[in-house]
Amino acid sequence: MEPNSVIKKIGSVMGKGEIIIIMILLVMIFIIRLPGCMQIVIDWDESVYFTVAQDVVKGGVPYKTAWDHKGPMQYFIFVPIMAVFGNSIIALRIFTTLYVCLSVYFIFLIGKILFPKPYTIYPPLFYSLFFIFIKFQGHASNTELFMMLPLAVAVYFFLKYYKNHKVPMRNLFFCGMFSSIAFFFKPNSMFTALVFPIMLITLFFYNKRKSIKETGSAFLFFFIGGISIVIVFILYFMLNNAFQDFYNAFYAFNQQYVNYIKLDYAINNFIKRLLTFCVEDKEILMILSFISLICLVIIRIWYNVFNALNGLKNQKKFIFNCSRNLDSIFIFLLVAFSLIGVFWGRRLYPHYFLQLSLPFSLMVGAALSQLTINRESINRIMAIVHYVIIVICMVFISFQIKYNELTHLPDIRKYQESLPLYRTAQYIKGNTDADDYIYVLGDDSIIYFLSERRAPTKYFFSLFVSGIWEEILGTTNMEIPKFKQNKPEYMVLGWRRDYEYSGIKQFLVDNYVQVESFGSIEVYKLR
Repeated sequence: MEPNSVIKKIGSVMGKGEIIIIMILLVMIFIIRLPGCMQIVIDWDESVYFTVAQDVVKGGVPYKTAWDHKGPMQYFIFVPIMAVFGNSIIALRIFTTLYVCLSVYFIFLIGKILFPKPYTIYPPLFYSLFFIFIKFQGHASNTELFMMLPLAVAVYFFLKYYKNHKVPMRNLFFCGMFSSIAFFFKPNSMFTALVFPIMLITLFFYNKRKSIKETGSAFLFFFIGGISIVIVFILYFMLNNAFQDFYNAFYAFNQQYVNYIKLDYAINNFIKRLLTFCVEDKEILMILSFISLICLVIIRIWYNVFNALNGLKNQKKFIFNCSRNLDSIFIFLLVAFSLIGVFWGRRLYPHYFLQLSLPFSLMVGAALSQLTINRESINRIMAIVHYVIIVICMVFISFQIKYNELTHLPDIRKYQESLPLYRTAQYIKGNTDADDYIYVLGDDSIIYFLSERRAPTKYFFSLFVSGIWEEILGTTNMEIPKFKQNKPEYMVLGWRRDYEYSGIKQFLVDNYVQVESFGSIEVYKLR
C-alpha cells in the first residue's frame, strides 16, 4: 500500500471517528474526576450552595430563609438531586461531573459548526482541561462551572442562526433564554452574552443579506428569550414574598461586594496569577492558551492581507474568507468580553479563570485548524499527533495529582480531611431534634447540610458578623438579637479562627460549654 494512501486512510478514520474520540474523552473526564466525588469539601463556597439548596428542598426560599448572594440558579440546580438522593455528597459530585461532560459535548457541537474535521475535537479537549487540573478549582461545584453549560448552549443556538440565515428565528430565542439562565448562575456571564447582540449588529454591516427587518426580528427574539427567564424568577420571588430579599442580595449586595476591591488591584492580581501559572508553575494549560492566541492573531493578520490582495481576483474565495473573518471576530469578542467578566469580579481567585474555558477552547481550535499544511491528509495526521500529545499531558499530570485519592476510592471514611466534618455532623444529628437550631462559626457550612439542621437566622455562615461582610451587609445589630432569641442547641467552631465574632463570641462564652471535639473542630452545647 502506498504511503499516501495509508495517510489518507488514517485521516478518514480520524474524521469519521470523532464522536468515538469524544466519548472516550468523556469517560476519561469522569474517571479523573471520580476521586473528588468522595470528598466532603472541595471549596467552602459550594458548601454554602448545598446548604441553601437543602433549605429550598425543605420549603425555604433563597435569600429569605437562607442567605447568600449568588444567582438563584446555583441553588435550584441542586434541588432535584437532593430531592431524590437526600444529603448525598457523592450524588452531588457525580451530578457535577456529568454536568461538565454535557458541557464538553456542547463545546464539541460548537466545534463542528466552526471548524473543519478533525479539528472539532480540540475545543472539547481543551475545555475539559480547565475542569481536570486542581489549580483552577474546577472540581468544585461552583458558579463558574455551572454557568458555562448555558453559555455554551447559547453559543450553539446563535451559531445555528449565524451560519444559516434560513433557519428559524427560534434559535435566537433559545440563545437569549440560555444567556439569561447563565446570568442567574453568575452575573459576570452577562458580559459574554453581550457578544450575541454585538454580532447581530456586525452581521448587519458585514453581510448585506441581513436586512434591517431581519436584524430587528433577531434582536426581538433574542430579547424575548432572555426576558422570559427574568420574568419567571421575578414571579417566583414575588409570589413567595421575597422579591426585596432577592433584590438586596443578588443586585444591591453584589454591587457593593464588587466595588469593595479596586480595579487596579484586580489587574495587578491578574498579571501576577498569569506569571505564576506560566513561569513558576509551568502550567501547560495557560501556556497552550497564550501560544494559541499569538498564533491566531498572526494567522488572522495574514488572512486579512491575503483577502485584500486577492478579493478582486476571486470573489468566491473572498466571500469564504469573509466568513472565516466573522468566525474570528466572534471568537475574539468572546475572549475579550469574558475577560471583562473576570475583571468585574475583581478578586480573581483561580476558579474565576474557569469563565475563560469556553472562549479559550474555541480560540485553540481556531488556531490549530489553520496551523498545519493545507493538505487534508496531512492535516488529519497532524491533528492526531497534537491530540495524542495533549491527552498524554492531561492524563499524566492529572493522575499524578490524583493517585493517592484513587488508592482510597472505595471508602469515604479514609479521607482524613473530611473525617472531622462528617463525624461532627453525625454527632449533632444524633443529639438534636429536626427543629433544633445549630450555629457554625467559621467556613464549615457543610455541617448544616450533613446534619440537616438550620441556623437561628438566615445568615447561617458567620462571616456576616466580621470584616467585609459586616461592613457591606450592616446587619449585625439586626441579627444578633434574633440570634440570641433563637438560641442554638449547639455551636461549632470550625477550622478558621481568624475572625472576631463580634457579639456572638461573648454569647458563646456566656452560654455554652465545650462537650466534644473532632480534629480541629470544637463542639459547644447550650448550658
